[in-house]
Amino acid sequence: MTDQLPHNDPDLQLAREVGNHQINKKSLSDIDDPLINQLLTYKRQKISETSIDSNDKQQVWDRVASATQPQSQSAKVNSFFSAKSIRWAAAAVLIIGAIFSFVYLNYLSQPKIIAEAQSTIKTVTFSDGSSVTLRPHSTLLEIEESATSHQYRLEGEAIFDVTSKPERTFQVTTALGKVKVLGTRFSVSSWGEQMQVFLDEGSVEVLSTQAQNPVQLSPGQSASISSNKIVTVSEKANYKEYFDWVNGELVFENKALKDIAAEIEQEFNITITLPKSIAEDSISGQLLLDDLELALQDLELVLNGEFSKTGDQSYTFEAN
Repeated sequence: MTDQLPHNDPDLQLAREVGNHQINKKSLSDIDDPLINQLLTYKRQKISETSIDSNDKQQVWDRVASATQPQSQSAKVNSFFSAKSIRWAAAAVLIIGAIFSFVYLNYLSQPKIIAEAQSTIKTVTFSDGSSVTLRPHSTLLEIEESATSHQYRLEGEAIFDVTSKPERTFQVTTALGKVKVLGTRFSVSSWGEQMQVFLDEGSVEVLSTQAQNPVQLSPGQSASISSNKIVTVSEKANYKEYFDWVNGELVFENKALKDIAAEIEQEFNITITLPKSIAEDSISGQLLLDDLELALQDLELVLNGEFSKTGDQSYTFEAN
């Protein structure tokens, strides 16, 4: 009988599926397999812990290199290893390689969390005097920090006060774009369906993930990147609309209801559902952010309707 590799073997199929997801840059959470689910759970638990430094990474690679070194020439391969055994070994190597690649790319190479705000505002000061004030339920992750480059990823909203260092670039990235500065004070938000940047002092460059040329802002200007990756600039932005949350309030001037709802969602870590018929309507006003229920009650008066709690962290609005 011809000696063949069992292509329907579940381990080999899993290795191929992991490889295809890596090549196509797809999330491994799409794979319905207990082993992958355990790895993803392990990743989520570990990413919030202190990241592995370069020495630890080197130790990992040293162990892998040691395990994969060829044996000395005096070592003999026993003749009873058949072609089928060798192929099974090759399949095992594929599985181990795919899993190790997944663990390294999704754990060892992950940015580390350097600041995370829960239900209150949090301010962190860096060694060079720069500081970041995070809005509630926002996270700042470090991508790179060296003498010439500081790169961070923001999830949520924050105000940055960057110490000027001409020899060092300071960059903040969100899912929709990035902000590059030398020394300045600015606000960045990434909640809702857009990224917004307001420049208070200094100079910044705002770049969409899909654009080739950055937009440079002057003090008092703002830029927004929507889901269609278009950068728009406002010449006379309202300072209060970008720094209001620091004072525990929400100020809006001709702002769409869906954007106001998105900002309240970020502030209180909730989900708000609005009727499509009013989501694009614009209103002006001010809300206090001391208490969620009071903020929703004030908004009910403005919109002439009522918010109903539909889950632990979700609300739905219905007009009267």
